[in-house]
Amino acid sequence: MMVQGHTIDLLLATEYRSDDYLSFRLWQFVRGVTAPIFLLTTGAVFIYLLRSTAAPLRRNPRLAKGIKRALLLFALGYLLRFPSSSITGVFAVPAEYWPAFRVVDVLQLIGAGLLLLLFGAFLAERFKVSDYAVFAGAGLFFFVCAPFCEQVNWNEWLPAAVAAYFYTGSGSHFPLFPWAGYVMSGGALGAYLARAAHSERELVEPFRLSQRLSVAGTLLLAFYYCCGQIKASGIGAGFLWDSNPDLVLLRLGSVLLLMALIALLSAGICSVSPTLLLIGQRTLLIYVAHAVILYGSAWNSGLNQLCDKCLPVWPALLAALLMQAAMIGLAVAWSKIVIGGFWGNLSVRPLTDALWSRKKSAQWLHHLAGAKKIR
Repeated sequence: MMVQGHTIDLLLATEYRSDDYLSFRLWQFVRGVTAPIFLLTTGAVFIYLLRSTAAPLRRNPRLAKGIKRALLLFALGYLLRFPSSSITGVFAVPAEYWPAFRVVDVLQLIGAGLLLLLFGAFLAERFKVSDYAVFAGAGLFFFVCAPFCEQVNWNEWLPAAVAAYFYTGSGSHFPLFPWAGYVMSGGALGAYLARAAHSERELVEPFRLSQRLSVAGTLLLAFYYCCGQIKASGIGAGFLWDSNPDLVLLRLGSVLLLMALIALLSAGICSVSPTLLLIGQRTLLIYVAHAVILYGSAWNSGLNQLCDKCLPVWPALLAALLMQAAMIGLAVAWSKIVIGGFWGNLSVRPLTDALWSRKKSAQWLHHLAGAKKIR
């Protein structure tokens, strides 16, 4: 969904981007829920793994892994927008290039989301509060405050690099408000799954999970419909509705219903295809690779330099399929050749096995002792 959405958005000609086409409206909707799916599942998986052990946070191995992952995401996010092809060239970069470098994209958002999840887990342990309350409250905070944050010129109050995390006025695509709310909502779901998985009284049965997700998603969509009626009647401040805060309800409700369907279908699945697992393990690689191909970087030109909204529908769809096939092939090749084959061939394990086996070690020590006597 991510790869095809970016590819079609880049290549599809302007004349085909009309709400008069049902297919375009459906594509826009799917593209609108792609990021919420990604963010919500990120929060759910991270907290599920974090809470899969009874060890306190300070002794939890996921703490260090989460911090390292967050720092990696920050580094890659800013590296993709680095304005110079060399470190020394930074000093010659024109001032107008730096705002684009400071833009917060999805990698920086996920990195910040992981740190916020860890901070929320710390607060839950420190004050003996339920994970649900912390993560659900944090998600609600980011969602509710988003329309108000958009009205503040944060560049007047904060450094530009920090202000970019608070609103879209700095050019950011994924500021914390409201996007971090999806990560926090996923954290609440992950806390529920972890608790149910370790409880003998409340096992995570697919049908029960699907039922609860369906109820939550339906309620959010019903609330979205009510907000639409309130918006149409003109009740409420204009700036509040200009930012379309009700889209959060639509997207979050739709994601929960999709997850309910997946949970229901998973009841009859006993195993997962190894190829799907490889793709799932290489999502970061896929994101970076397709972003570099489509949008370029300081070290290469992207497809946007050759074709920016220049293709009709069918060639754009074909290009999206080819890009998806290329990314799947890259993920599989990276896992089987680079990780499993290439590095395996460079492994020094046979040498270390020989050195540290009992027989070889004894011979080696005996040789050293004899050499010392000779000296």
